[in-house]
Amino acid sequence: MFITTDANMLQSIHYSEIGHAKFKKLRVFLLLAIILGCFSVQVESAKTKEKKRIPEGTPVLWRQPTDISSRDLLLGPGGAEMRPDLRQLTVLKEEKGGYSKKYRVRDASGREWVAKIGKEAQSETAAVRLLWGLGYVTEVNYLAPQVTLPGKGTFQNVRFEARPDGWKRLDPWKWNRNPFTGTPELQGLKIMMALMNNWDLKDSNNQTVYINDRGELQYIISDLGATFGHASTTPLFWRITRSRNDPSNFAKTKFLEKVKRRPRGASLWRKEPRSFSTTFRSGTPNGWRRFSRS
Repeated sequence: MFITTDANMLQSIHYSEIGHAKFKKLRVFLLLAIILGCFSVQVESAKTKEKKRIPEGTPVLWRQPTDISSRDLLLGPGGAEMRPDLRQLTVLKEEKGGYSKKYRVRDASGREWVAKIGKEAQSETAAVRLLWGLGYVTEVNYLAPQVTLPGKGTFQNVRFEARPDGWKRLDPWKWNRNPFTGTPELQGLKIMMALMNNWDLKDSNNQTVYINDRGELQYIISDLGATFGHASTTPLFWRITRSRNDPSNFAKTKFLEKVKRRPRGASLWRKEPRSFSTTFRSGTPNGWRRFSRS
């Protein structure tokens, strides 16, 4: 009886030692996990702080166009001097994200571009020229009828968007919070989005660009591919029935539904921000978006 009890005690002590060793290992593992977790939080916090650093510059969305009659809407904001030299192209990498296939390329003169392939190339190039013609700051882009990208193939209608030295691309700007909230130029930009049937008005499609030699922070709509098509209002199916670069359907769009007029003598922009509003058709789930001058 004594031997049995003693053996059980020894077995119990053995298991206790094993359990204690496992507990020590678990404690060390948890401690390491906490340390690594704190380190990753600090790294992420540092990245977030780095991301929020914006160079000092003058915010610019729109300029009064003094030379509107002489603006070349074929060449666009870059003019003849910034055109890509397509005699030799080098593919640097594929650009991820978005609806269209894109490649970062270098042209024969050494300048870098983002080449966009597909249906959005034509509509985006046209949209940029209309906004620039009215005085809005835009990307610099060109449309090439046919381009061969080494190792990728030959493509029709390729949009080349400039990535000049001295232009620093920062965070996207937000439609509902920016330095131009409540101004006529921002309201005019919204109207242009409605007139071009741009149904893809995500903040992530906007871009703040710092122009070093001018000391400007330009507020640009960087992705205008989802324009000149059909902004569907079909309930439940609006996501699959909308289109881009679809001139025949774009021509059938009914833009203006109704106008609410202000009382005589009322301020247009400040004192009565909701007394005058225009409702436009756009690609929202219920089919309408109200752009109020506020």
